[in-house]
Amino acid sequence: MSENTSPPSRPGRNDPWRLQRMVQRVPAHLGESPREAVSPWLLIGGIFLLIVIACGVIYILLGGGRVGGLSFGNGATTTRTVRPTGPPVTIIPVTLPPASITPGPTAVTIKYKVKVGDTLTFIADKYHVSIRAIMAANNLKDDNIRIGDELIIPLPTPTPPPSG
Repeated sequence: MSENTSPPSRPGRNDPWRLQRMVQRVPAHLGESPREAVSPWLLIGGIFLLIVIACGVIYILLGGGRVGGLSFGNGATTTRTVRPTGPPVTIIPVTLPPASITPGPTAVTIKYKVKVGDTLTFIADKYHVSIRAIMAANNLKDDNIRIGDELIIPLPTPTPPPSG
């Protein structure tokens, strides 16, 4: 070794390689690194805040809210129209006597063969009788009928005019 060169491990020397190594070990401070000038979380927070403010402005401009006595929006006030009230309506429930399951005395019955698309409602309307009368005459427990079934249709008896 020569006398002019000192070993790299001696402290107090200002060797260029030593300064370069020390600079590489020190972490970069905020704003020193050109790659990350702004933290990504700070950027996301700023965007979120801008969205919240924009939504608030749009809400107020569209005639939005009323905050503690202050009215935001176009300044127009809404009023309710008062409807005239009439006398109170009293609802009286009507109790009907139970429907008779057995058909009344009928003089005439006809047989009807069920076709495609027929329902008890259609048949009852066609012959001017009730669905219950058709069900009772045929001992049906529900309103299901099948194509080809023969149903007995009790025709209504004409009622005599009231004598007076």
